[in-house]
Amino acid sequence: MITIKRNIAILVFILISFQFLFINVTYAQTQYNRTYKIVGTDIYMLNVTVPETLYTYYKNLGSSSAFDKYVTPIAVKPIADSLRSLFTDDEDFINQVLKWDRQHIYEVTDIQYPIQTLAIGKGDCDVFSVLVASVLIAGGINNNDIVFVTWNVTGTTDLHMNLAINLLNPPEDYGVFGNTLYWVTTDNNNKKYYIAECTDQGKDPAQTSWLLGNRPEILSDVIEVIPIVNYKTDAPDQVESYFLNTQSTTVTVSSSVVALTYIFRLKMNGNIGANLTGESVSLYYSQNNASWRYIGEAKTIDGSYSYEWYIFDTTWSEWLLPNRCFVKAFWSGNTDYQGGTSNVTTNYVIPLWLIITIISLLSAFMIKKKRSSKQ
Repeated sequence: MITIKRNIAILVFILISFQFLFINVTYAQTQYNRTYKIVGTDIYMLNVTVPETLYTYYKNLGSSSAFDKYVTPIAVKPIADSLRSLFTDDEDFINQVLKWDRQHIYEVTDIQYPIQTLAIGKGDCDVFSVLVASVLIAGGINNNDIVFVTWNVTGTTDLHMNLAINLLNPPEDYGVFGNTLYWVTTDNNNKKYYIAECTDQGKDPAQTSWLLGNRPEILSDVIEVIPIVNYKTDAPDQVESYFLNTQSTTVTVSSSVVALTYIFRLKMNGNIGANLTGESVSLYYSQNNASWRYIGEAKTIDGSYSYEWYIFDTTWSEWLLPNRCFVKAFWSGNTDYQGGTSNVTTNYVIPLWLIITIISLLSAFMIKKKRSSKQ
């Protein structure tokens, strides 16, 4: 009788131990933060945050000889959305993106993705051209209306790159550097692509700097006009962008795997730090530190939200082996609140088949041991 009770106690202990594997853990995700000055009808401070995982993803991507393959509008779309909320006119938007970009430091670097530039805050003419092109496309400027332009630099052997952009109507504000409007054309169409100089670093947005249609005098002959065709149309995650002079909010998320019966169900709860109803909170997961993937949206009630995700029904093949599932939430905010990205939680997922197998083996072992003790 004592042996049976002991075996039962051991089995209960094992089951309880498995439950502890599903305790969720919260950790701080490394981020790169950068603040920019935006001058419109008022002065705004724009905060941009790059997650470490996103920076690492683009840093580890292979290189390419084609400049347009470095253009990644989806990853920087929140920046474009922030600037578009203030500058709806295309010409104003383009000029503001140029002013925003010039707050990065000029330093000669290899070609890199916009996320890398935002994280380290440095680059040169081709790097800034790629960054500006990405934000412009994310903000609604058609990629067919943007080209890269390479130039000879007068009196040197140096080469230079900037952009040229086609608009429905010619730019109106180019006169700050004289009355000459500059553009280039391509062999494929008769469009006028107006020069957009991306490199005039160190300029405060309130200072005079190159606008759409201006061409720096140091540039001489055009070498090549390069269309943007094969740019990236997806991204594993996005930067976070919001104006600091709006009310701050904190997005939270907690998650847990519910009971052995529902081993493949994740329940997520959280709040957006504001007493709002009907706001959409986007939820994402990452399996074993892979790229973030979209789960779905939850609606808030009085600032709180809840979402249940049946993992096995959606991506069952990924969950046949033990793994870690990271979960986070994102709220874009509204005109009164800046929104943000939540903390990240970790769930340790053990497949039900593995638990049953281990319990069965242990049970068989104890039965065999019991029989041996009787003999």
